[in-house]
Amino acid sequence: MLSNSRIPTISKHGVMHKSPLGVRYRSLPSFPDQMIMVFIDESTPYKDGGADWITDLARWTNLIEKYGAPKWGVVMCDVDDTGNHGEVAPSTPPNITIYRGFPRHPPTEFYFVDAYESGYVGPGGVPPLITLLVDNSGSMETRTLQDGLDLFKTWLNNGGTMTPDPENPLPPILWQLVGFDSERWLSHVCNYIEEAV
Repeated sequence: MLSNSRIPTISKHGVMHKSPLGVRYRSLPSFPDQMIMVFIDESTPYKDGGADWITDLARWTNLIEKYGAPKWGVVMCDVDDTGNHGEVAPSTPPNITIYRGFPRHPPTEFYFVDAYESGYVGPGGVPPLITLLVDNSGSMETRTLQDGLDLFKTWLNNGGTMTPDPENPLPPILWQLVGFDSERWLSHVCNYIEEAV
C-alpha cells in the first residue's frame, strides 16, 4: 500500500490538490532526492518584485540552506510566455532554472522533456521522483497543458522514452502531480519542501 503521508494537501498560502502517483511505489523517496517542475502563466503578487516576492525568495533561500536544494533540480516553466518575465519571476532564485517560452497548449511531450533536461542537475541517472506543481489559479489549470502533459506522463512511465523496447523495458520514473490555487508559485515550492522533509 502506498503511503501518502508526505504528499502535500494544504499549503499555507492556498490549497494544494494532489493526484495519485503516476507509478505505484511502496514509499516516497525522501527529500531532497527528487526534481521539481513548476508550471505557471502569471504571478500578479510577484509583479515588479514586491513584498511577496522578497518574502518568498528569502524563505526559499533559508530552506535550501537548511535542507539543501532538490538534488535533481528545480525548473519553473513560464507558460505562454509573453515577454513580461518580471511578472512571473522578477529575478532568478538560487538553484532554480527558469524555462521561458513554454507553450500554453503543448501538443506533444517535447517542451516538457526539454524543460526537464534544461533543469536537470542530478548526479546521474533519472530522478527517484519528479513532482509537477501546476498553477490552477484560474488563468490556467492542469487541462491547459493536458495534451502534452498526458504524453509526458507516458514518457515518464516508459522510463524516459516514447519508444520503449518491449524486450528490454526501462524502469518507470516516479511522478506526482500537485495543483496549487494561488500565483505565489515560489511559496508553494517552499510549502511542498516543508511538508516533504
